[in-house]
Amino acid sequence: MPSATTILDRPIHHLGYSVPDLEVAVEHFKNALGVGPFLTLKDVTFEVCEHRGEPCVFEHTAAFAKWGKIFIELHHTHAASPEPVASVLRFGQGLMVNHTAYLSTTAAEDSAQLEALGMPAMIHIRQGPVCEWIHQSPFGHAIEIHTASDFLDEFFTAVAAAADGWDGSDPIRYLAQPD
Repeated sequence: MPSATTILDRPIHHLGYSVPDLEVAVEHFKNALGVGPFLTLKDVTFEVCEHRGEPCVFEHTAAFAKWGKIFIELHHTHAASPEPVASVLRFGQGLMVNHTAYLSTTAAEDSAQLEALGMPAMIHIRQGPVCEWIHQSPFGHAIEIHTASDFLDEFFTAVAAAADGWDGSDPIRYLAQPD
């Protein structure tokens, strides 16, 4: 049973925001909060992208930055279907918290536990070393569970290192997508 303070007894790893315009959102976070730079994966693709076991569409650009003790993800969704997938991703809506994300060494089991708690897994995606489940929740945002990996540790270490001593220049930094 989840504790009263966290989901699945894990700290929040990052907050995800759905944004209608990535560049505008980056400028907002930079100017209002001093957050950046955002390491950005443009036009993310997946080897596996499923909604309830069937192929689905989730095309987006994702930008990550360090914000205090957690990370921020800004994602701009280009296409999402069927409708339940678009609804969970808040496709086409304004700047808002879209998901809370957690890292887990038992992500598949955690996903099953959320299912048992009435929070259905709406999307399962995998690309190279990245594997995650996105669950619908009663909290007004989705819950995202990432399988912990060396790749994610290295990626978020790089995000944190970029933020260390950042002078505000070059707030969007495009990266190659992992194989």
